[in-house]
Amino acid sequence: MRIVPPSRPLTLMALMAAAFGATALPAAAQTAPAAPVTQAAEPGLSVTAVRDWLISVGAQVGEIQRQDGETFVQVTDGNVGWTVLFNACDTADVCGAVQFSAVFTNPGVTLEKVNDWNRDHRFLKAFYIVGDDAKPLAIVQYDVLIMGGLGVDQLGDHTLLWVELLETFGTHIGYFAATPPAAPAPAQ
Repeated sequence: MRIVPPSRPLTLMALMAAAFGATALPAAAQTAPAAPVTQAAEPGLSVTAVRDWLISVGAQVGEIQRQDGETFVQVTDGNVGWTVLFNACDTADVCGAVQFSAVFTNPGVTLEKVNDWNRDHRFLKAFYIVGDDAKPLAIVQYDVLIMGGLGVDQLGDHTLLWVELLETFGTHIGYFAATPPAAPAPAQ
């Protein structure tokens, strides 16, 4: 199974228009002050809405879990499992941030490979630890701030980036076999 969430591209111009208003007039030429920016009624996403959205885009998602003050769901995507942790949540389980997280353990996990990843890749932070059983672990994470009023579809691009880079990271540390380059076509 491959999760392919719907994409909703947001250009720099759209971001600027949303943040500063759609007017292009110089400040001195404006006749009335701009309306104040209002906070959306729900400044995040509910845990249930995120879980339901993940299921709607094809993920196999476990039940909502709570442990040691953390709220999370486990996701199975093909032969990789990962977790969505919910952060900055209020008492109604509306959260202002999520963190995608996965743990890899295999003989290819080394401190050097994790450091190489962090040096060469902007997204997905990784760190290396030795587990209780003395096996090396690579933990990779990706944090997302939730914008109020945009709904769960704002997770589409972030989830797609996470899934694609998770596979790249898994290949980098030897969890997945690297795909050999295609052989050139025979000359005629």
